[in-house]
Amino acid sequence: GREALLRLAFAITWLIFWEHDIATDRLDWSPRLAAVLGLRAVPETLADALALLHPDDVPIVVGARIAAAHADDGGLFEVEHRFRHADGHYLWFHSKGKVVEWDAKGRPVLAVGTLADISERKESELLLRIQHDFAEVLARNLANAATPNYKATDIAFKTALFGRYCGFT
Repeated sequence: GREALLRLAFAITWLIFWEHDIATDRLDWSPRLAAVLGLRAVPETLADALALLHPDDVPIVVGARIAAAHADDGGLFEVEHRFRHADGHYLWFHSKGKVVEWDAKGRPVLAVGTLADISERKESELLLRIQHDFAEVLARNLANAATPNYKATDIAFKTALFGRYCGFT
């Protein structure tokens, strides 16, 4: 029936489904998460899931979830973040979720959502940014080449180029 159709839709789209019982702090994930992250088991609590996030992304994810839990419009949140793979590298995900159930006092009880692996898109964005920065530094320094004091071995040029390429500036 309908559940089989949903499983098929998630399999086709490569989405990962999650459900968070906020009252008990129980997280359920589609099995694909463990496979994508190279894990033996999926995180069972929000704290477990947050421990897998890149440290810079924890406040972003927590903030989005808190805002959604207290929103008057149904509690939708959407955020991009990184999860740590079992071998130590990070993968990018687009997470979208919604609070779907509240208790009698108006407190959120259940949230559901999806994760999509967007690592390839993020790598493409990084490559484009590096290419853009490289072209920008090159163009600026080629303009300087017309000045009498310019030397092809200009240390500032090489330092700027290396720094931008590596993402330091």
